[in-house]
Parts: sequence; structure tokens; C-alpha cells
Amino acid sequence: MLQAININKLVLAVATIAVVATAGFLSTRAFFSDTETSQANAFTAGSLTMQVAQTNSTPENSHGDSTFNQWSDNRTLFTYGGLIPGDSSTADWALEPTQESWACLKPDVTSNTNGMKNYVEIAYWNDTNNNGLYNPGAGENINSFDLTDSDWLPVEDSSGAVGDDGVMTDGSYRVGYAYCFGSFERDGSGDLVIQNNKPVCDGSDVTNSQQNGQVEGSMYFYAEQKLNNDNFVCSSLNPVNAPQTHTIGGSVPAGIIVEDLGGSLLWTIDIDEVNADDGNGHYAYGLVISQDGMVPEYQIHSNDGTDSPPAFGTHLYSAWGPTTGTGYNGWHTSTTNVLVSALSWVTASGDRDATSNPDGVFTIEIDKSELNSTFYWGVMTAADATSSYPSTWTPWSGNASGLEQYDL
Repeated sequence: MLQAININKLVLAVATIAVVATAGFLSTRAFFSDTETSQANAFTAGSLTMQVAQTNSTPENSHGDSTFNQWSDNRTLFTYGGLIPGDSSTADWALEPTQESWACLKPDVTSNTNGMKNYVEIAYWNDTNNNGLYNPGAGENINSFDLTDSDWLPVEDSSGAVGDDGVMTDGSYRVGYAYCFGSFERDGSGDLVIQNNKPVCDGSDVTNSQQNGQVEGSMYFYAEQKLNNDNFVCSSLNPVNAPQTHTIGGSVPAGIIVEDLGGSLLWTIDIDEVNADDGNGHYAYGLVISQDGMVPEYQIHSNDGTDSPPAFGTHLYSAWGPTTGTGYNGWHTSTTNVLVSALSWVTASGDRDATSNPDGVFTIEIDKSELNSTFYWGVMTAADATSSYPSTWTPWSGNASGLEQYDL
């Protein structure tokens, strides 16, 4: 497959590799959009070839059958059976291109029973020590996704989210990874909790139904030449949706634009400056996200001053979950709010003070890697009364029913 870029009209050769995965099964196969063939699982298109193998498998925290076999054609098979909540293990993918390259990966689920794909999360990092363990002191960066994701994610690209050095040709590059049957624990800033050089797996949200489920699919790897291609990012491989426009009626009208930026989504919220006064000359709004359309997960909002510190008007991340804290209809109190500025995957702008922001324009940008391939959202504005989009959704409730569906 040949791809042209604008830098000196250089023609880049690319190769795509698939690692076929299940909660208990993983192997590799060729996946091409042209007529190239594979030899010994070395997939060649033009002048760029990359091989994938698995090393350093450590299934000590997994139950049931756990087997790892290196096939002669560079295909790696692993099998897990009889998983119980909290099961996890670590391993490496070894990448070896024929020239220095950028690299990306993405999951693609082809079979899912009992909703199990929603309960398998994978963390991965640039394993500089080649030992299958995460070593942040060695300059390793970690990223994570679950099997509901379908976007290309960075392994090595110019964003530096995981690595930005490129993949060398000597076969020394390793992608360390860990899977979790459940979800990885996170600290107050949303970062993965690490113990013994591994992310901590929490299986408390897994039910009996998921323990009897199975998920199958493919893990695709993409390599693109690095030479004269300094600005490549993996998110550029993802499809981009057309912008969406919506309006909020009621006592605090607003216009909403949702834009797909490739690697992130951007909400622009333009509140009617005439009707936005909440009684003290300030705007009040919040963006609520639900991953499953049944319960809210969190909201991004500007602090109304009751949660102090932080300062009035500061953008906050507020989780929802009545089983883990108290609050209004399950929304947590100030002790569990997190500054948006402390999170790496979301940014927000716009001054709550109407004097400083007379047009009442706010923006929130969220990385796609933090959103399910299908998720749900709503925006509320408030003054003496609360208005919302969609109008069928009730703000500040513990119910996500009526939120707007978005398909990445």
C-alpha cells in the first residue's frame, strides 16, 4: 500500500499487521488493502516490512488455561480460559521494521458475548528494558484502552503520547502490555495506579454474566516510514465525523457545535449572554458523559463556588457514582473533584465571569482514547432554572436516559 504525504511529495510505504485476540486467544494474520502477500508473516508493501512476535509473557495472575506458543511464521498464540474478575497478565510485542518507522495499533472486535468487551482493558507502554514490566523511571510512557475502542492509537508517533523516537530496525523495540479482566485502578488525576511495575487490575465491576462471556477480534499494527515524515500522528489514520450543531432552549438558551478533530472531540458551547445570569453575573454549564447510555460517568463543568477550593469558575472533572461517595443524586462532592488542568486527556476554556467572557463561549476537548466507540453526552446550562440538550434528559439526575448518542 503506498501513501503520499505533502513533505517533498515523498511516497511512503506502509505495512499493516494484525494480531488476532480473544479474552482467551491471540494470534497474527496479514491484513492488506492491496494485493501484497506475506512470507513468514513478514508483511511487505513497497519497501517497508515489519514483523511482530510476542515475548516475556507472565500469566501468573491469570486463572484457567494459560498457554503461550511462538509459531514458526512469527505468529504468536496465547489462550486464557476460565477468567475470574481481576485476572491480568503482562507480555511484550516485539516490532522489527526494515527501516526506521512510526507505529500505531488498534483493536477490532469481531465477536462479543455477554458484553465482555466492555470489561477487558489493555494497557501498553514503550518497554525500554525489554522485560515486560512498566518502568516509568526509564522514560517509559503508558496508555490504555478497552475493547470498545476502534481508533488507531499511538505506539511511536510525533505526539509523544507513548513514544516519539520511532521503531528501529534491529528488532530491539518492545511494546509492553497488560490486560485486565475488569478495569485498571486510577488515581485522583485519572492516571493508572502502578504496583510492582504493573498496572493494578480491579475486577469489582465484573458480573457473573461477563465471566461466562467471550470476546474475539484483531489487534492491528500499522507502520509508516519516519524519514522526512516528522509530524505523523496515529490519529490522522482515524475517520473524521462531520460537525454536529445543536441548540438548547428554555431559560438559558445556547448553541452547541461538536467537532471531530481526528484524535479528539471538541464541544463549543455558546450560551446566550442575555439570559445566562445565574443571579450573580456568571455563566453556569456542564458537559455530562456516559459511556453506556445507562448511567452518567462524569461531567466537566465550571466551579460554581460551592466547591472551594478550587477557585470560583475553575473547570472541574466530577465523577458520578453513588456507591463510592455521597452527593446530589450520586454526583460527588468537592472532595472528589479533580482539576481539568491536572488531566492529560481533557482541556476546557472559557471564563465563567460574564464580564470577562461577554459572549459566553466555552470549549471542552476530550481525547477519543477516553471515549467508547459509542458513547452518550448532554449539556446543561443554568440560571434560575436549568435548561439542557437533549431536552429529554434530566440534568443532575443519576439517569443517562435521553442523552445524545455519538458514534466515533
